[in-house]
Amino acid sequence: MALHRSFRTLGAISRLGFMITLKCYQYLGRPIQAVKIDVSIKKYIAAVIGVDSNLDLRNYNKKTRKRHIKIIREYLKLSANKHERRKIMKQIALNSATTKENLADIINAVIDELIKSKFELPSFKRLVRLTRAARTVVNNGNYMEIVSKLIDEQKQLIDAMIGLIVIEEKNGDHLSWFALKQEPKKPTTNTIKQYVNYVNRLKSIRQKVYFDINFITPARLEQLRDEAMIADIDDMKRMRPIKRYALATILINMKTASAIDDLVQVLIMWMRKIEALAKAKLEEYRLEQADKTDDFVKLLYNTLLAIKNNDTAREKVRAIEEQLGGKIDELIEQCKEHLKLTDENHIVWMQKPYHNKRHVIFQLIDNLTVLSSTNDKSIENGLKFIFHHRNSHKEWIELNDDPSTIQPDLSFLSEGWLKVVTGLPKGTPIKKIHHYYYEMAVFAMLKNDLNCSDAYVEGAFIYDDPNKQFVTWEEFNEEVDNYCNVNQLPKEPGKFTALKQIKLQQTAKMVDDNYQENPNLIIENGLPILKKLPKKKDHPDLEKSKKLIMNEMPIISIVDVLVDVENWLNLSLHFKPLSGHEVRIRNYPSRFVATSLSYGCNLGPTQTERSLSKFTRKQIAWLFNHHVTELKLVKVLRKLVNRYNLFVLPKHWGLGDSVSVDGTFWDMYQQNLLAAHHIRYGRYGGVGYYHVSDTYIALFSNFISCGVHESVYLLDGIVENDSDIKPNKVHGDSWAQSEVLFGLASLLSILIMPRIKHFKYLYYYKASSKDHYEHIDELFTEKQIDWELIETHYHDMLRVAISIQKGKAKASTVLRKLCSKSRKNKLYFAFRELGRVERSIFLLNYINDPEMRRMIQASTCKSEEFNQFIDWIRFGDGGVIGDNLRFNQRKIIKFNHLVANMLIFHTVAHQTKAINKLRSQGVDIPIGTLTGIAPYWTEHINRFGAFHLNMDKMATNIEYDLQ
Repeated sequence: MALHRSFRTLGAISRLGFMITLKCYQYLGRPIQAVKIDVSIKKYIAAVIGVDSNLDLRNYNKKTRKRHIKIIREYLKLSANKHERRKIMKQIALNSATTKENLADIINAVIDELIKSKFELPSFKRLVRLTRAARTVVNNGNYMEIVSKLIDEQKQLIDAMIGLIVIEEKNGDHLSWFALKQEPKKPTTNTIKQYVNYVNRLKSIRQKVYFDINFITPARLEQLRDEAMIADIDDMKRMRPIKRYALATILINMKTASAIDDLVQVLIMWMRKIEALAKAKLEEYRLEQADKTDDFVKLLYNTLLAIKNNDTAREKVRAIEEQLGGKIDELIEQCKEHLKLTDENHIVWMQKPYHNKRHVIFQLIDNLTVLSSTNDKSIENGLKFIFHHRNSHKEWIELNDDPSTIQPDLSFLSEGWLKVVTGLPKGTPIKKIHHYYYEMAVFAMLKNDLNCSDAYVEGAFIYDDPNKQFVTWEEFNEEVDNYCNVNQLPKEPGKFTALKQIKLQQTAKMVDDNYQENPNLIIENGLPILKKLPKKKDHPDLEKSKKLIMNEMPIISIVDVLVDVENWLNLSLHFKPLSGHEVRIRNYPSRFVATSLSYGCNLGPTQTERSLSKFTRKQIAWLFNHHVTELKLVKVLRKLVNRYNLFVLPKHWGLGDSVSVDGTFWDMYQQNLLAAHHIRYGRYGGVGYYHVSDTYIALFSNFISCGVHESVYLLDGIVENDSDIKPNKVHGDSWAQSEVLFGLASLLSILIMPRIKHFKYLYYYKASSKDHYEHIDELFTEKQIDWELIETHYHDMLRVAISIQKGKAKASTVLRKLCSKSRKNKLYFAFRELGRVERSIFLLNYINDPEMRRMIQASTCKSEEFNQFIDWIRFGDGGVIGDNLRFNQRKIIKFNHLVANMLIFHTVAHQTKAINKLRSQGVDIPIGTLTGIAPYWTEHINRFGAFHLNMDKMATNIEYDLQ
């Protein structure tokens, strides 16, 4: 009211000046001089308040303006305390600079905090000066922390790497800067021997320049590693010495850890391949022996007839002997051989492929320090034994009771392994073990233990001690209250299990009560059978509306689409040099468009040079190699998604609260570690893995090996998504029904809602064995939920969830370790038990709610449509990724994702414009038809030919709203 009274008593000039100042405060957070306001804004405000827009604001009195500013500050409750503001700005800038490099990101963090704290914003120049100073202070502090601990010999070693000096090479442990970045090739025996030598040289160098770099935040470490990765020798020579030594030290440490991970991955891949080859050989042998099986059945049949058709015991025996034909010993041996084909006896077929790899497998283990992550040391004991007898040529190793000798640990052997290792049935005293079978058993178990983090490798990154990646219990105690409040979880384990029991009981009762009124559900022999839902009919005017809108879409080249989106959103601003300094390249936006076309469409720099005739292949590759990282691409994608979220049209397609997840196959060269043989496609390659919003835009992408279970990466796209579209539901195919996945997701407040092909064969669990239901009781298994296990490990599971939420650990890393092969990981069993509860609740809702099934089906179809759209965009080079560096492969996937989203954004912009134009002309476009439209239209986009790259072309204005 005080503001309103002050405004009514002003003259026309003062009123206009007052209102302009107020609006500047409300929209900009600070005042600017009224005379500097754009004329169009001045005219608009003058018209609203009813004064002459031609008033000369130079007559707006300074004293009056100062008084108005004071009134406005009081009204908006803004503080102008410059000393306090600077203190906050400095603290936030320093904190932000520990994790961020780009000035824009640090500035945004400072602005957010000032707005939250109700401070008047400073000028942009002051913000830039302060944040630049903060970044310099933090960077120099990190660099000095490292370099101050380096002695002259260590600095000389780094200088020698980049060719600044020449030093005498000792023991072959010197590496050039280029060789330091070496990637493993296709894991054959010879290439891995070479890579083992490379890893040993890396470890030797790391030992010489080792420094604990964990004082730098993980996000900042990744940025510094990326900067070092893309810097060539000339870049390193031009750097300040303090920065050069720091980046080299970080790269050496992180590259060594990554290389050790590669060796572990090769070991796991080889053991998997040996087992797969053995199982395939077993199946082949079974097929070959099919005739023999028929003979055994025929012999048994005739023997049974002989027994039946003869009366006395003597006659029966004589008839049986006639059937056996005097070949009793021979038949016994044949039966023994045939019986080996049961249970786990593919093991006998593992010997040949194992012996082909035995020497190099031992070489791999020689260079890995394997330790148990629990008190169970059986795998360590097994490794000690086989290394002690490594050079023995005896097939059988005699055992003795001498405690001073190294004894084999047989506790981890399954019944099948125990039989072949000892040659004896279970329970028989063991006097000797088979040398090579025991080796294979240990390595097979080591593969499982490494995958599940029951064992870890010292000095690795992914395969390091799992406890390092979780928050400490002190941090947990500080964070748990806030985490539970935000995610609406009880802190007390007893309350948590009680709530879950009640929820499961209520869901089961609801389904039971609705059973007779649910025409789509039938339970037969304990299995739920769902009738196929009738197809939802499209709006009768859908095709007509789509045709009308398509006729209004511009016929345009793919290059012009990229140009329009760049002119609209200025995406290239985010691709500055990794050093954080300003861009000095002329025509930077057009260079960004050329690079996007080259890598996003998989054309490659050479073909792009031919198509555009504006930049050379070296200029295009320079931007990709020196300015682009995964993190920068993620930021650009976030900006694009945020602007896309302003459109009204996609709100007709979905609420933005769910994503569907699916992978699509990418061909690639075989000379790299990521390439694996895909069973479905029968080719070598990797999987592009995308999280697609129900509004059709892709929020997240990843590039994974074909041999990895896709569900492991399902949660990453939700947890790491920081765009304005915030989904909390995830839809996937049948692979997304993992119990552990359901358990972990529930603690992260994420709903897993997959489309499960064989849902009827999954277990449905009751909350209590005392619960009984009239109609659906036979649906449930007799197995019980172990509520005590969930309650005991509730805080352990919460600690994992908080670690993921805090960015200490990736959800995919945790899920990979919580695997079904674990023998010791109690967390796995706890998450599995919680997942059984959550999955039972989901399955009950799934069979009860036809609309849920429709929604899941529609969402997963959007992922399939996006995969087809991605395939259409990556038309270059036959869709084969031509780069063997994993660092670059991941960037190519992200660039492809970016181009797809740019095309989606452009299509929606023109669809919106077309709908508004048609409606303004009186053409009826019913709201009901909008749900049937999608942004994956390609008919109006030309992909081929020679293109004219013109950044000066006039782009139409974006219309976000619908008429």
